[in-house]
Amino acid sequence: PLRTLDPKNLSSEDFVVLHGQVMVVKPVHDLSLPLLHLTYYQQTGYKCDFPKGTQGFFYWHSEPGAPELMAQVRFRITESEDQATFSSGRDLCLPTGVPWSIPLLTMAPQKSYELLQSILLSEGLVTQALLKRAANATTTPRRKGAGPGLHSNFVGRFGEPFGVSLQAEAVKVWITDDSTALSVGIQTPFRLYHSHRPPYEGERRCRRNANARSLPSDPPTGFALVQFERSTLPEHAGSRTVVLRIAKLIGLRKVDIGPPPPGAPEPKEGELVMQ
Repeated sequence: PLRTLDPKNLSSEDFVVLHGQVMVVKPVHDLSLPLLHLTYYQQTGYKCDFPKGTQGFFYWHSEPGAPELMAQVRFRITESEDQATFSSGRDLCLPTGVPWSIPLLTMAPQKSYELLQSILLSEGLVTQALLKRAANATTTPRRKGAGPGLHSNFVGRFGEPFGVSLQAEAVKVWITDDSTALSVGIQTPFRLYHSHRPPYEGERRCRRNANARSLPSDPPTGFALVQFERSTLPEHAGSRTVVLRIAKLIGLRKVDIGPPPPGAPEPKEGELVMQ
């Protein structure tokens, strides 16, 4: 059962253990609200179990100085059910390296998240006006697959990292301010580099879906944390140019696909994405 999302109101009653591919969360007060189904991470054809040791508290996270629309539900991993361990815990992260979350921009338009919306409103963590603004923020029509999803990348300022699969043919990023989320596409940022080892200390937690017969037996893994920056390169002087910097690489391993074409260097931490 989910009772609160306010860190100040947490108690041992709010301590939960997440396991398996899907967790079902029940409402405490209003039993008419739909059940909340939570997953850890999934890619086309694959779902990943919650990592072992995923125990702690759900909570509402709003980054100081970030747009209100960037707020999200996160999960804080703690050593015990004692609420005092919350501050010394760590956020559950996705294989991409970014925190696992249920973003406000994903939650607000969908009835399946009514349980979270109800709790946030009752605790004064959001307002009806903010939920409405978040539900109408995206500039993309609300057809299936068009709007932001659970693992979408949201960026509200320069230097904010987001996760990219090293095998991705295209990456969508939602540039967000206090009223709007605009989708921007990045084509094949790391098309030459792939990874076959999952970044889970050697333990594979992704499983094939039963209907994914055409997919390889190993799930795609290997990720980069990247961030947008204002360019300081001499050739961009006097222009409003944005570059993409690699903050961290997770599970990088090259595939033998022959010699790379000229001008396609291997990605390295701290350097710019080059194509």
